[in-house]
Order: sequence, then structure tokens, then C-alpha cells
Amino acid sequence: MILLAAITLAACDIERLPSNSMSASKITGDPSTSLGALMNGMYAQLKTWSDPMHRCGEYAGDNMMIRGSSTDAFYEFISFSRTAKNYRLQNFWDYGYKAIAQASNIISMIKEGQGAR
Repeated sequence: MILLAAITLAACDIERLPSNSMSASKITGDPSTSLGALMNGMYAQLKTWSDPMHRCGEYAGDNMMIRGSSTDAFYEFISFSRTAKNYRLQNFWDYGYKAIAQASNIISMIKEGQGAR
């Protein structure tokens, strides 16, 4: 226990960004070089959102039928008994608004009157 405490307290203090992130100063300093990475991040968020978006619409429709019951939160959509605390429904809205926020942030980085060239 003492050895673990000594190792923890003596650990180095290196501050590194994760390999899949960019610093705010790099993005704001030269937004044109960061645009591709920012767009990829936004598209990844849209991909994350598309799964619950598709399921919320299809499961509540009449294109499919399920027999029995399930403990999955999407079962509420199939059985038409949605509750406010359904985490799948919360994810639907969270992921969608995150994608909108990312797109808005990218758009706000472009100066007014600036074209594609």
C-alpha cells in the first residue's frame, strides 16, 4: 500500500492531449487546416445519432412486429409505452443536438463573405 502511494505521488506530470483531439489554439489559429478534422468529428457524431434516429422511427411504426417482451430500452418504442427516463430516447436528442452544435461551431469559424477559395 505504501509503495502504491509513493508511485502515485511521484508520478510525472505530463500534460498531453489525447491523440485524437486538437487544441483550441490550433483550431482558432488556423481554422482552414483544421476544417477536415472538425468535419470528420461532426460526421462521426451524425453517425452516432443515426442509429437511435433510425430505431426510434422504425420501432414505433408498423413495419415490424415483435413477440414476447424485452428488457432493452427500445422495447418501449415497440410496445408504445415510452417513459421520460428512457436513456435511448435521451441519447436520440443528445446526439442530435451535439451534431447541430458541432456544425454551428464550424460555421461560426468561417468569416462572413469568405468563399470556398
